Amino acid sequence: GELNWRFSANGRFLASPVIIEDKIYIGATDGKLYEINIQTGKMTDFFQATERITNKIAYNAKTKRFFLPTYANEIYCLEKI
Repeated sequence: GELNWRFSANGRFLASPVIIEDKIYIGATDGKLYEINIQTGKMTDFFQATERITNKIAYNAKTKRFFLPTYANEIYCLEKI
């Protein structure tokens, strides 16, 4: 295959990405949860947490809420508006 796009963050990606609709969601060690357009590789949004994100997020499609665990054992509940 050919490389379609590349995305770099200010931290390392240790968590697995989650694909929801046409977006990729992935947390990094810079404390950001990135929302990336799956077609273009461009960041469309982000959430800044207080600690590194090292684990995969969980998503509830019914409530449309994200559950974001951090390295410091915090859990954020986020809703995209």
